[in-house]
Amino acid sequence: MVRMTHATHGHHVFTGVSPDKVPEDYECVLAGVLERKIVSAVTVWKPVRVVLTADAMCFSNVPSPGIDTSVVLDSIPTHEIVGIVHNGFEADEHGYFEFCIMTKEGGFNSGRQYIHRTKSLDEGRDWCERLDELSALAKKQQVEREFIQMYGDSQFRIFRARTLRAYEGTKSQLLVAFIITSSFLADVLEAQYLPADGTVGANAFVYADWAFTLLFAVELCVNLFARSSDCFAPFFRDRWNIFDTFVVFVGIFTKAVETLPQLKLLRLVVRLFNRVKSLNRIIKALAASLTPVGNSFLLLLLVTCIWATLGTHVFHDRSPVFFGRFIDSLFTMFQVVTGDSWASAVTRTLFKEDGTVDVAVALFFVSYVIIAGMQNEARMRGSASRVNGVLDPLTATIAYFNDNDDLSAKIWDTYRRLDENASGGLDFEEFQKGLKKIPTTKPIHLTKVAGGGEERGDWMRESIGDERMKEE
Repeated sequence: MVRMTHATHGHHVFTGVSPDKVPEDYECVLAGVLERKIVSAVTVWKPVRVVLTADAMCFSNVPSPGIDTSVVLDSIPTHEIVGIVHNGFEADEHGYFEFCIMTKEGGFNSGRQYIHRTKSLDEGRDWCERLDELSALAKKQQVEREFIQMYGDSQFRIFRARTLRAYEGTKSQLLVAFIITSSFLADVLEAQYLPADGTVGANAFVYADWAFTLLFAVELCVNLFARSSDCFAPFFRDRWNIFDTFVVFVGIFTKAVETLPQLKLLRLVVRLFNRVKSLNRIIKALAASLTPVGNSFLLLLLVTCIWATLGTHVFHDRSPVFFGRFIDSLFTMFQVVTGDSWASAVTRTLFKEDGTVDVAVALFFVSYVIIAGMQNEARMRGSASRVNGVLDPLTATIAYFNDNDDLSAKIWDTYRRLDENASGGLDFEEFQKGLKKIPTTKPIHLTKVAGGGEERGDWMRESIGDERMKEE
């Protein structure tokens, strides 16, 4: 394997353009022949010539008689390299070193993964280090180019864009989360110890509350400035920002009105649900469910009102406490639907004086409980009936997850169970056979449709090609 490196001086200039021709030697940072993993019906390693520049990682044919090696067959822009994955700089049993290049989703390579290997560990380490170095530099230069393209020479707009990027960065959000958590812990400690006014402890909590209020005000100002374009439209477009503004003013208001100290806890609730993405998703899911849940509640309310009206007319004289007026009957029927001692505290008081069962009373309450329960069961079945796609039973097995890492682990575990021969790809027969071994809510049956073209073995990897699936 031939490899050549070129000494570089100063900084590489990134242009953001993927070349059509293999760059000249003076542009190369690193070049050589690597073996690329090709997954089809069988796994093969194909030698490719690789030229790494500040702009891109270019692939071409290996030099051989009659083969044009100047044309770029494929390339990866260096600023779209998400990461380099390897096994900790350890060679395999044959001395090869494998590494995987992860690309940006929705980018030039559409999130594809490129797996290569070198014949020595030192060579593989050299490639990984250079790729990490150049991709980090290219990303910074790409940000600069995007700023210039979007905002021109306006230093104010560029500074505002940088502020927004820094504000939305992981470090800034972790800092804000730390401040929110610290504010909550201070409120908890104050509620636990309840220091007397004028003591050192009470003054410490007062100063801490002032500090947190000022920090939240500063954070709001930074957020407001970062989203101040188009007359602050980006800021007010997000409802959570409006909540943030309200909460900060509530914090300032509670400092001015000492008789309302409990309102400052609203600061934690709103801002925590805004900043913690997992909690934010829960709130959005609850908001999205308001309409179907509201419809279900209205139906239950209608049924309850019918039985409450009937109960008022029938049991008014026998039990004025529970059925004296419509409002009394309505509350009683809600007690029944919740299962709160409705049989012993309500129904049996309406039986005959000797305690024997009154069939009419029993039918009245039992029918209401059954109809209310059927309404709830119908709603649950309506949600379950949405699983009607061919592969929906398979996706339902991974539909419940804690976070992105948990989802990725479940997807990868499902794929490994389907890929029995560990080839990294699935043909139709292997996919169909693997589906039968995965427990699903209902069996999945697949069949080929004629006209699919030649056989391919890269299911669930690059594309399904011309194969199509339908439910038998």
